[in-house]
Amino acid sequence: MTPVLIDQNSLLKAGITTILVVAGVFVSGYTIGYRSAESGKGVDLNKTMVLALPKPAHADLSAFEPLTPQVAIPGAEIDVDRPELAIDSIEQSPAIAVNQAEQQFAAVIAETTHAIEVSVLTDAPADQALRGDSQQHRRRLSGAITASGFEASHDTSEAGPGVLQMQHADATPAAAKSSATGTGLRIVDTASADQARYTIQVGAFSNTDNAIRKKTELESRQLSAYINEYRNKSDQARFNVRFGYFKDKSSATAALSRFEQDMSGSGYVTRIRRH
Repeated sequence: MTPVLIDQNSLLKAGITTILVVAGVFVSGYTIGYRSAESGKGVDLNKTMVLALPKPAHADLSAFEPLTPQVAIPGAEIDVDRPELAIDSIEQSPAIAVNQAEQQFAAVIAETTHAIEVSVLTDAPADQALRGDSQQHRRRLSGAITASGFEASHDTSEAGPGVLQMQHADATPAAAKSSATGTGLRIVDTASADQARYTIQVGAFSNTDNAIRKKTELESRQLSAYINEYRNKSDQARFNVRFGYFKDKSSATAALSRFEQDMSGSGYVTRIRRH
């Protein structure tokens, strides 16, 4: 077989011929497709069909409401005994009943707020009136006692020495009892604030006003009360109200028993921690 010799002219002719053939095929295909699209052939195959969305068979879209609880009941979202009953009751109760319950709850809150406001507004005049009545009652009582004492002093000469001795015998135990009670109710510290090891705690408060009120109440009973502030695990401020400085636990326990019996108080003995 003789070899085919391709020179430069033959190679150029072959390339030009190939380019012309490819261009002719592209132009003819584009022209045929464009004319087919204009004539309407093949449009049915590319037609977009609009499909209707299915509607729920149990309810209308306008009346459909999400099954979201409108009232937060404790235990509905945590693992407790039989929480399904609470959820079922929320889902089965109509919205009208829930709205009525909310209205009743709002009415109760409004009545309670109004009652508290009225009581606060009328508390001061009532206290003043009560104080005025008590002062008048004390004046009348003191006047009656003075008058009765004056009459008794004039009647002692006629009644004889026995009546006078009886009156003095009745008055002396009362005075002794009042003086003994005044001295017996006092609780004396057994150590100073720097050397004390035990104290008595009577309350823990989160509000400073309540703590100060309790401290003032203890101070009115002639107790060495003070407030100890600390922060709990949640980094919240708490105020311990305490009284008394004792060197040992026995003296603190004895003071606590006297505080509970004589002053009708309550508390417990705690150790003072020093850093």
